[in-house]
Amino acid sequence: MNLLRLLVSLAVVALLVAWLATALCAVPPGEVVVVRRLGQPLTPAWGPGLHLGWPAPFEQRDRLRLDQIRRLAVGPLVDAGESMGDLGEFLTADHNLLVARAAVQYRIRDPFAFLLTSSDPDRALSRLAESALVAALAGFPAEILLRDGRSAAEAALRNRLASDADRFALGLEILSVQLETLRPPPEVAADFAAAQAASTDRQRRVREAEIEAERRLADAQARAAAQLDSARARAADRLAEAQARAARFRAVLASYQPQPSLTRRRLYLETLTDILRSLRRKLILPPDAPIDLGLSTPD
Repeated sequence: MNLLRLLVSLAVVALLVAWLATALCAVPPGEVVVVRRLGQPLTPAWGPGLHLGWPAPFEQRDRLRLDQIRRLAVGPLVDAGESMGDLGEFLTADHNLLVARAAVQYRIRDPFAFLLTSSDPDRALSRLAESALVAALAGFPAEILLRDGRSAAEAALRNRLASDADRFALGLEILSVQLETLRPPPEVAADFAAAQAASTDRQRRVREAEIEAERRLADAQARAAAQLDSARARAADRLAEAQARAARFRAVLASYQPQPSLTRRRLYLETLTDILRSLRRKLILPPDAPIDLGLSTPD
C-alpha cells in the first residue's frame, strides 16, 4: 500500500514537473516565437535563446523563421482545392492576351502582423499577387513585353505587390518577382512570331538608317569644318598680304614726302628694271646714242 502511494506520488510529481517544463521555451538561431498569453500577444517576440513563460495551456506559441525565403507561384486566380499549375491569360495594354506565370520570393518581416492580420497570409499574398500581375501586364503593350519590356513589367509587379502587402499589413517583405512564362497563346503564337519578326526587321532598318544618317552628318560636319578652316587660312593670308602692302606704301610715302622727284625717279627705274627682266628681245644702242625713257622730272 505504501509502495502504491509512493508510485502515485512520483507519478504526480513527474506530471507536475513535465507540466511546469512547458513554461520553458528554447528558440534556435534564425527563429522567433510569437507568444499569445491568455489570448493577448506578448511583445516583443522571443528571439534565439531560452525563455521562461507560463505553462500550457495558458500560452499559445507560434514559431516562425525570419530568415526563410519563401516562394509563391503566381498564375490564374484559383479556388481552394484547384491546382495553380495551369497558366492563365492576361490582357495587355493593346488588348492582346498573353500567357503569363510569375514567381514571387518573400520572407516574414513582422511576425505579429503575419500571424494576427490574416488567418492565411500566404493565400492573401497569392490573391494580391494575382491582382498585381493583372495590373502590371495591363500597363504594357504585348509587343514591348515580348521584346524588351519584361524587366520593366517585373519591376512594376514587384512595386505594386509590395505596396499592397504593406497596405494590408501582411508583415511580409517582397524580395523579388520573376516572370517565368510570358508568351502568346498557342492559337496565335505563329501570328505573334510573324509580327515580332516584322517589328525586328523594321527596327533593324531604322537603326541602319540612323547609323547612315549619323555617318553622313559626320561627313558633312567634317567637310564644313575643313572649308571653314581653309577660308580662315585664306582670309589670314590676304590680311597679311594687305598689311604688308600697306606697310610698303607707308614706307614709300615716308621717303616721298621729303624728296618727291628723287623718289619718283627711283620707283620709275625699279619698275623699268622689272619690266626689262621679263622682255625676251632687247635693243642695244651705241654708247653715244640718245635714249628717251619718257621720264620727266618736274622742276
